Amino acid sequence: MRPARMTDTIRLTEMLEHQHPRSRFADAGDVDVPYTRRMLAQAIQRNGNKHDGGALVMVIENDQNVIVAFVVGVLSRVYHIGTALCAQDMFLVAEDNAPPLSAMRLLSAFISWAERNPRVLEVQLSHSDALPEGERMAPVYERMGFARSGAVFRRDNPNFRKKAEQP
Repeated sequence: MRPARMTDTIRLTEMLEHQHPRSRFADAGDVDVPYTRRMLAQAIQRNGNKHDGGALVMVIENDQNVIVAFVVGVLSRVYHIGTALCAQDMFLVAEDNAPPLSAMRLLSAFISWAERNPRVLEVQLSHSDALPEGERMAPVYERMGFARSGAVFRRDNPNFRKKAEQP
């Protein structure tokens, strides 16, 4: 496991692109590759920072030095307005060929980074229904000592034009 480098943005974007067709967003549009690379590059530039906007980006490589898993975590203000910070996971991606426990190693690195920062009030781990296996993370997080914190509700916009309908 190592910190991500700027040159890793291409591979990390490829991994997110690979996940996209499996997501419930596949019909909504494609991955915006230039934006994704910029967003990941910004996170890598802020890697290890301890203030609002700080990030942690760690990768795991296979024996051929190809990235097969990564995590991105970010710091933001509590409730968007507080002086204290919260650490939130943004991405946790592990390919099927990643070494065993890659996701757990990356989560541990994220949690450790967040908890070393005395300004971080809470660490948040999340999952969504974007990918079919998202819900299976809930018991993992609970075993790690995390508790559910509210809920997110969504409603699709009936006026959204799906990818097939876009000009």
